[in-house]
Amino acid sequence: MFSNAHAHLRRYYLNGEVEAVIKKATEDGLELILDAGIDLQTSIVAARGAENHDIVRACVGVHPWNADRLDQTIRTKLLDLTREEKVVAISEIGLDFVSRMDLVAQSTSEPLPRRLQIETFQSQVKLAKEARLPIFLHDNAAHSEVLEILEQENASEVGGAVHGFNGNLALAKQFIDLGFHISIGKAILTPENRTLQEVVRGIPITNLLIETDGGAPSDIKDVAFRVAELRGTSPEQIGRTTTSTLRKILNM
Repeated sequence: MFSNAHAHLRRYYLNGEVEAVIKKATEDGLELILDAGIDLQTSIVAARGAENHDIVRACVGVHPWNADRLDQTIRTKLLDLTREEKVVAISEIGLDFVSRMDLVAQSTSEPLPRRLQIETFQSQVKLAKEARLPIFLHDNAAHSEVLEILEQENASEVGGAVHGFNGNLALAKQFIDLGFHISIGKAILTPENRTLQEVVRGIPITNLLIETDGGAPSDIKDVAFRVAELRGTSPEQIGRTTTSTLRKILNM
């Protein structure tokens, strides 16, 4: 019934907990989890992991935090991965003009240069079109630049979604006009986030997805419950509709 449009399972693979996590997710009604890579190594992990778990699909790509790690060799290897049956999207790609996170050291630093990020993003939008796969976007304080690149590169040919959407209703409508969906994460659980509440109420339900990002995949039920509250419907209806939408985006 439920789907998770953006998750990161790598830490569960690393600490040996992935089987328990997937089992709980299945018991909680999840039928589809998108596991996003953030560089070549994690993209390979996602692809290999998806092979072994029925409800998992892999997304491959280089995160804007790692924009300095994309060269022609890595791009070719990512393109090779897209030919695998359970690799269904290009993610997590985009722009982050706020900070850069080192997940190993658990530290933040200044973001990578904008020009470098933009070039890496443009290259991967082109890759998505070559592979004919949808894009799941990271957009942190780079709204106008992300929109401009999507329009310039005709990204509507493949579509996709903005993951962890953190803009306002007007911005959401701009992305929807370009053929992209709005994926709502755990930020909606913050009661004072009225801007995001307006987005959830204001966009068509068929343009809506739900996710947990770095949280436990099963936490999707909390997101579905809150979205349902805001829209005056049931969590089950949110689960069914968002799952149907996600399957359409992925041509499943």
